[in-house]
Amino acid sequence: MQIHDRKEGRLRLVPNDGGGRANAKPEQSDSQLLLLSSADNVLVARGKVAAVETIVVDGVAVTLAITISLGHKIARCGIGLGERIVKYGVPIGSATAHIARGEHVHVHNVKIDYTPTHALTETSGAAR
Repeated sequence: MQIHDRKEGRLRLVPNDGGGRANAKPEQSDSQLLLLSSADNVLVARGKVAAVETIVVDGVAVTLAITISLGHKIARCGIGLGERIVKYGVPIGSATAHIARGEHVHVHNVKIDYTPTHALTETSGAAR
């Protein structure tokens, strides 16, 4: 996997660390999940995946704590605080907290490094 090294100001290769990251041959994952690139450390939900459902994430059975919506990401492996989130084979942000394998990866635990991150929230009541 290639990442941008801020200290050295260049791309560098990162070898597989044994934790499931950057596998050349990814382990099997549930058919409800999509791996876009073998370098990714996230998987994308192909549809709504219900909370408490047990799915296979890179060869490991994981029970989801929350419902994952269509198109949302879950961690393919453990992702440490400050580690890059990799989707499409490129970094899309950094973890703002430790993210466990199978955990929802979204604005609550990811900081976008390139543009401001905004989240829409629902409000109750009528529009004014």
